[in-house]
Amino acid sequence: MVNGVLYVVGETDGMLYALHARDGSLLWHVQTGYPSVSLPQVVNGSVYVVGSDPTAPSGSVSALRADDGSLLWRRRMTRVALSSPLVVDGRIYVSVSDGSVDALRSRDGSVLWRTRTRSAGLSAPLVENGVVYSTEVLDGSVYALKVSDGSLLWQAQTGAIGAVVSSPLVIKSMAYVVNSEDGTVYALRASDGAVRWRYSLGQPDPGVVLPMVMGS
Repeated sequence: MVNGVLYVVGETDGMLYALHARDGSLLWHVQTGYPSVSLPQVVNGSVYVVGSDPTAPSGSVSALRADDGSLLWRRRMTRVALSSPLVVDGRIYVSVSDGSVDALRSRDGSVLWRTRTRSAGLSAPLVENGVVYSTEVLDGSVYALKVSDGSLLWQAQTGAIGAVVSSPLVIKSMAYVVNSEDGTVYALRASDGAVRWRYSLGQPDPGVVLPMVMGS
C-alpha cells in the first residue's frame, strides 16, 4: 500500500487493481500481460509487476504509472520470473527460473546485466551496501553479486541439501538465512559468506521462515 492506495495483481489473469485502502473502491485496473505470483512494487510513482506465462517458459517485467495504470514499458523475458521485483536506486532486480539474476534499468526496462547462478530463486533479491544477495530454492546456496556488473563476490552453501525460499536478512556485517529442508538458521559473514554460526530449529521443512533481527 502506498499513499492510501492498495495495489493487487491477479495470480491467474494478470490484472492489476488499484483500490482505495479506506473503502476498497476501484481507482483503476489494467491487464499487465501475464499472471503473477509475486507482489507488485511501487517506487517513485511507478508500479513494477513481474508476470509469468503458465503455458510457456516466458514472462515479463512491466512498469505502469501508479496514478492511472498506463503502461510505461514492458520487457518480455524468455524465462519465467519467479520472484517479486526489487527496485533500488534506478534498477530492478529479479530472480528467474533458469537460475539467473537480472538487473534492469527502471526507467526503460533495458538489461544492465544478467548473472547465471545454478538454480531457481523464489525470493526477491536483496541489495545492501553495493551487494546483491540472492538465495536459491534447489541447492540452498546464497550468492553475493556486485551491484555494478553482477560479478560473483562469493557463494555459500547452507547444508548438504537445501532450499532457501525466503530473502536473506543482512544486518551490519552478517547475512541471515533459513534452510527450509533441514530447518537450520545460518549466520554468514557478509564480506565472504563464511558461516559464523548455525542453529537447528529441530524440524525439517519448517516452511517459509523469514529471519528478523531487532536491536543489536
